[in-house]
Amino acid sequence: MALRIFEALCVIQALCLLPAWAGTPRVLLEHNSDTVLEGDDVTLECLSDDVEDMSGYTFQKYSKWMRTWLNLNTPHTFRCWYYDVNITRSEGRLLLHIEDIQPWQVGPYRCVARDGDNSTEGNATTSESFTIPFYYVRNVYISRVNVWCGTVGSEEFIEEGSDVELRCRAETDSPKEAIYEWSRKGDDWIVASKTLILKKFGKEDAGIYTCQARHPVLFNLVKSKSVQLQVVEPAKSLSAKFWPLSSEDAWQTTARRHQLRSRSSGAPSTRGARSRSPLGLETLSPSSSDGCTQSMNRTLV
Repeated sequence: MALRIFEALCVIQALCLLPAWAGTPRVLLEHNSDTVLEGDDVTLECLSDDVEDMSGYTFQKYSKWMRTWLNLNTPHTFRCWYYDVNITRSEGRLLLHIEDIQPWQVGPYRCVARDGDNSTEGNATTSESFTIPFYYVRNVYISRVNVWCGTVGSEEFIEEGSDVELRCRAETDSPKEAIYEWSRKGDDWIVASKTLILKKFGKEDAGIYTCQARHPVLFNLVKSKSVQLQVVEPAKSLSAKFWPLSSEDAWQTTARRHQLRSRSSGAPSTRGARSRSPLGLETLSPSSSDGCTQSMNRTLV
């Protein structure tokens, strides 16, 4: 009998020493599915089996940069803009809302019941840390290999007869690489590879090519990017041909230079007057002072 009384007194004393929020909390994800995708709206709720009024609890988020847990219950600018979450308390419930979730908002989060405002000091009951199960595939890029500027836009011009190597790349939340597939619009073939190689590209190869990047774990999560390949004729190389001047051409060139030099110096020309023949030829009449006995004809170009 005395033992039972002693046990009852111990239980009563323990209950008196426990605060009103002594129940162990937990974080619950409220979402229409078990997987959260980039851009979804997410709500976390802090719950306890022993307590209905969660006014004595708060949400915290771990900062990897500061290496500590930070309270999210105070609606100050740092919390609102940096973490971009909204904390609400209604009818004893404690909720954390995230709109258009991005990778840096996945957590970890936890729910803490405690005295005071310090994150880990003092008497506290803490839930297990919770990281939002977040999946994404984004930033699908197509590039050409072995070219100076490899980035490919919506359209790419390929010289006829050249070899083309296209490479696909995407970002995912998983350490595993995405699963890539290539296809061409109107065809039924699929190339399961990160790289697509087209040998001796011709007019029959032109078309719209699409790369699909599939999540390595969540297979129904797919993002794609397309590029239209068009064929162009190879650029013709530029070449210059030179012919040696004949003795007559050299003589005419020297005479022309002498005439231009005389004009620039203001001296009277010693090469005679210039006239145009009916055939469109410019004729330099010989002068008695230069010893020339034949006229020079030059075609105007």
